[in-house]
Amino acid sequence: MLNPADIKILRKMSEHVMHIDHTIRVMTKYVHAWLDNDRENMDKTLKRVKQSERDANKDKLVLYEMISQAQASMRRSDFIRLTLRTDMIADIVEGVSSRISRIKESYKPDENLASYIKPLLEAILNMGGHFKSAIKSLLEGNIQQTPKYLDKIDSTEEMIDTAYRNCEAYLFDSDLDIKLVLQIRAAMYQIEEAGDRAHYAADHIRILLATL
Repeated sequence: MLNPADIKILRKMSEHVMHIDHTIRVMTKYVHAWLDNDRENMDKTLKRVKQSERDANKDKLVLYEMISQAQASMRRSDFIRLTLRTDMIADIVEGVSSRISRIKESYKPDENLASYIKPLLEAILNMGGHFKSAIKSLLEGNIQQTPKYLDKIDSTEEMIDTAYRNCEAYLFDSDLDIKLVLQIRAAMYQIEEAGDRAHYAADHIRILLATL
């Protein structure tokens, strides 16, 4: 059973994860704008990505403070471990946009590159949704559904890994300038890293679930 202190922490954690999910969503819009060479939309969306990342970080700091003061919670250590796993996801996702923003404007991604990046974007977008739903199911006491979302996180993480490896292989086989290859690869790697962190967080949700 969750006590009032646990519910309060989970409510703030749900807000934190909502901001993480929003950061992912705005980041994917930014990358799509880059693929479409829509510079005006890129400029507008980059600001939204950065603001969403700042909002997530504010929630994170409040969450750490709440957990540190939750003397009545028997699950403090579980909440701390889970929060540590989600800590940098928004920062990493924001880094995707920041890295792409530094790619020279004269470069226009072609359809072949887009065909490798889009599956990666779709997968991390789905990951954010599953992660949000998993935390929400805990908060609402619908713990029978939580394992379903955690399984989806696991399978989506595999999709992210596959999409990233395919994109990386394409980049290394391409005729693009090596500096450009490394820039794009670094941005795509951060998507893969964000997926890994969400996957690790799912493991800690399972631990938390076992105590309910």
